[in-house]
Amino acid sequence: MRALELYLKYCDRTLFEHELLLYYPTEGIEGLAPFVARTHVLHNSFSAAAGEAPKSRLRCALSHFIRKTGLASPVSQLREVCLILVNAPTVWRLARFLRSGHYDIVHINNTFNYQPLTALACRLTGLPVVAHVRNPVPDSKLARLIARMSRMIVAVNAGLGRSIQHWCTRDVQICYDGVELGAANPEIACELRRTLLGDGSLLIGSVGRLELQKGYDLLVEAAKEVIATHPYIRFAIVGEGPLRGALEKRICEIGLKQNFHLCGFRSDIATFLQAVDIFVCSSRYEGGPYTVVEALMMSKPVVSTAVGFVPELTCDGRYADLVPVEDTGELAAAMERAIIAVGAPRCDTVQARDRAMNFSDPRLSARRFDTFLRVVGRH
Repeated sequence: MRALELYLKYCDRTLFEHELLLYYPTEGIEGLAPFVARTHVLHNSFSAAAGEAPKSRLRCALSHFIRKTGLASPVSQLREVCLILVNAPTVWRLARFLRSGHYDIVHINNTFNYQPLTALACRLTGLPVVAHVRNPVPDSKLARLIARMSRMIVAVNAGLGRSIQHWCTRDVQICYDGVELGAANPEIACELRRTLLGDGSLLIGSVGRLELQKGYDLLVEAAKEVIATHPYIRFAIVGEGPLRGALEKRICEIGLKQNFHLCGFRSDIATFLQAVDIFVCSSRYEGGPYTVVEALMMSKPVVSTAVGFVPELTCDGRYADLVPVEDTGELAAAMERAIIAVGAPRCDTVQARDRAMNFSDPRLSARRFDTFLRVVGRH
């Protein structure tokens, strides 16, 4: 939603009048109100929207098991077909809504897995679709169907665009989302640092939801290796999610309770980033992640798995230490290299910050996406 907010904030509103349609009431949506003509909500509750429920720890673990066993594609396709059948009334309701609004283009902003209902409704009404893809999309019959129903597909990184283009017959464009980092509060950052460090001397931080995608189970295991040789190191993760209990249990099991903090949700990300010495992204897959952009904007050393747009952003590791996905040994080694380098003169700090700011400039991003809408609108 933050990416959409920044697009709407900086887009050229003389080109199109934007209206926002939500499947269900969404917390924080009031931030978009100043940038749209109207906001519509299709359903009055989450469960009515698409037969979904928030991800539980069991669902996250089951999803990971299915991916590991190679059953992801058939199970996913069966699930998606069932969701479409169950939610056929929603498709008709969407179609009626779209007809009544006399719209010119529909921009489907949410995750590709949740696009079938809207894409089908647009097909019924004949409206052109610009479909955003924000996370990896496996080749499937349903994915190809959505692609065929879209006039244009927009991916948030080049690697994702290339993987889609292998099976997609539609035009795939690349548009990095804008990032706008708020100002840090130095006093709060100092107090937060004192609290998290305790008797330690160096703080490694990360930001993200506590779910399997973010790989924090891997970060905990890598932290064990690091702390074995660097007992003064402290770790902190800002974020909430279904795996909090499992992570807390594992942290206690391996004796890291004094070294590893789960801080819960915080909105002042810049303040947290100012408090840390090193930023780590341990994700298994990503469209972004934009937390890496934010850490580079704050001139923090970054260790990251080579996911999403991170290789592009960091010029294949020039501005960060990149490691393979799910390799806890390499992750630990990269963090140890970063620990040794803390305090040493860095000649690339300014270049890294400038690279991050240019890469995700919200004005440039909005201008590029406006161009795509103009192209689709002319057809």
